Amino acid sequence: MAEYASFILAAIMAVAIELVLSDVLCFVKDKYTKIAAKQLRSVLVDFYSIDSLSEAKVRLLGDITAMNLPQKLPHIPQRRHCAGRLEAETDDLLTMFTFLDELKMLNQLPNYVSNSPDNMPSLRLYEGDVQILLTLLKAMDGRRDEYGLLLGAITRDVSQLQVCSIRQQCTFICPGSKCEQQCCGSPRR
Repeated sequence: MAEYASFILAAIMAVAIELVLSDVLCFVKDKYTKIAAKQLRSVLVDFYSIDSLSEAKVRLLGDITAMNLPQKLPHIPQRRHCAGRLEAETDDLLTMFTFLDELKMLNQLPNYVSNSPDNMPSLRLYEGDVQILLTLLKAMDGRRDEYGLLLGAITRDVSQLQVCSIRQQCTFICPGSKCEQQCCGSPRR
């Protein structure tokens, strides 16, 4: 019976899967082959902070180094304080994933997990809704321009009417039998 228990324990340990807690890497590993790189980059830049991306980059560098790959990883600098750091960290992550994909080694990475789905972006807005929103915004922009032209024409017409109205504000004063017309304060006969 002891042999059977040790056999079961050995089997469980052999099947043990390494789980690494990283929201960023969990998301990127899952979506890397499913969506376009440009869209993935945009989602990462929009959703994650520089610190989250930097932490994920350091973790991924360590995991790739531990894989002892036959090819050398392209140089990935540690960008601590530079302009455009958010985009640079994102590009570094995607460069490493591209490198592993070209070697067909993405499946050799550890299983990255997230502690909450709220820590990963939803792609629903990015997948099709953005195009719909852009179409609506373009239509609204066209209408705004059209309304602006109409409002300008209305404003011009109202201004002209005001000028005409001021010029034609005449009253007739009829003391006794003699009527005289006064326009804009000056008497006319």
